[in-house]
Amino acid sequence: MEKFTYPKICYSNDNKIFISFYYDGIRYRLSNGKRIGLKLYPNKFKIEEREFYAKKLAVEVYDALKSNKPFDKYRSEKLIGGNLSDIQYIERAFNLKKRLD
Repeated sequence: MEKFTYPKICYSNDNKIFISFYYDGIRYRLSNGKRIGLKLYPNKFKIEEREFYAKKLAVEVYDALKSNKPFDKYRSEKLIGGNLSDIQYIERAFNLKKRLD
C-alpha cells in the first residue's frame, strides 16, 4: 500500500487554488511549494493561469514524496516525510541554537 495519494487540485470559495493529498492517512493542503523547498506560488498568477501552475505544483509534490525528499510540517521544522542531509541537520541545529540564545 502506498503511503500517499496523488495531489488533487481544488479551489476555495474566493478562487484561490490549492492541492490536497493524503500522507500516512492525514490530509494535507498546499497552496505553494515552500514546504518542499520550491519557489512556486500558483495564486500569484492570473486566475486563468493558476490551474496550470497548480498542476505543476502537484507533479513536484508527488515527485518529492516519491523520492523521499524532506517535507516539512506547517510552520515547523519537524519533518513529515523524507530524510535530511547532513548539512540540513547542521543548519537546523544552528537555527535552533540561535533562537535559544
